Amino acid sequence: MLNLETRKYLTCTKEEKLSCVELIDDIVELAKTVRYGSIPALLEKISEIKEFLLKTGMEQIAGFWDKQLMEEVMDAVIISSGKTGVELLRQLIIREGLLLIYHGICLHPRLLRERLLAMLGEDVGAEVKHSSIYAGGPGVVVKDVEEADLMESGLEDILELNAYGVQIVLEKVDRAYLLIVLSRAAKDIRRAVLTNLSRNAADMICEDLVRFGTFSNADIEAARKIVASTVVELEEKGYIVIEGKCKARRYAG
Repeated sequence: MLNLETRKYLTCTKEEKLSCVELIDDIVELAKTVRYGSIPALLEKISEIKEFLLKTGMEQIAGFWDKQLMEEVMDAVIISSGKTGVELLRQLIIREGLLLIYHGICLHPRLLRERLLAMLGEDVGAEVKHSSIYAGGPGVVVKDVEEADLMESGLEDILELNAYGVQIVLEKVDRAYLLIVLSRAAKDIRRAVLTNLSRNAADMICEDLVRFGTFSNADIEAARKIVASTVVELEEKGYIVIEGKCKARRYAG
């Protein structure tokens, strides 16, 4: 695990940070291939990678390595390299990007890019074209979704749960998928979610909804399947009790 002893060597100028944007975009393109492409297309992309850490990490993802082992290998490479400054920053961006790709095959590329750009700091993010850095906070107003644009979220069952049950569901659902399904969810679903989150967590969701807007039907359907599967699993294991028929079963894979 990387520690503060390693990170204390991470000092970069603004120009050096900006030079990392191309690397971030390259990682996002690889994530798109993982998410949408075929195995041959992914292997072809990997063969073209010049960065050693990025290349070996993507080979490990393609080879279905154990996540903990993959993380340990990356940390060992970074520490042993002895790099500092912008070169160390590039390595940390690659590490974070690979772990995000590993953890979320359906993580939307825009979300991945935002998370990696955040590693460059606020002073740099605002200058990155199309980065859409949003300086929000408490009081952010999220507009209701037009009726014609509404899509079921896979969270409809939470309206039948008490506050404790809703919190169990929200604890288990990945925040990236939650954001995607909420982008076109009905007002009552959004309200049920936001009122059962902490103030800070609710503010972050609202800011991200404003920042990212809505997602495509395909993105929502993919995220909805994962969210619905989580709800069904919680019901089957007895963690939540849903009165009547579980609506999430329509979407769970």
